[in-house]
Amino acid sequence: DPSDKSMQLWGLPKEGHPVSLGVLPVGGTARFKAASVNTYPVLAVSVEPVGGSPTPNGPTGPVVYTGKVIPAA
Repeated sequence: DPSDKSMQLWGLPKEGHPVSLGVLPVGGTARFKAASVNTYPVLAVSVEPVGGSPTPNGPTGPVVYTGKVIPAA
C-alpha cells in the first residue's frame, strides 16, 4: 500500500555511504538545495517507511530511481 511508504532522495558520494537529502512530498513539487556535482555525482530515490529510512546509513527499502547529476551550464 503506497500510503504507508515514503519516497526518499539520496546523494551518493564517490566514497562512503549514501546521504539523505530529504523525503519527497506525496504530491506537488519539492525543492532541495544540492551540493556540487563533486559531492554527489549520483542521486537515488528509495521506497521507505513513512517519514524515511530508519537508519542514517542509507536506504532500507528498494532503490527505484538513480541518475547522474549534470552541472548547470
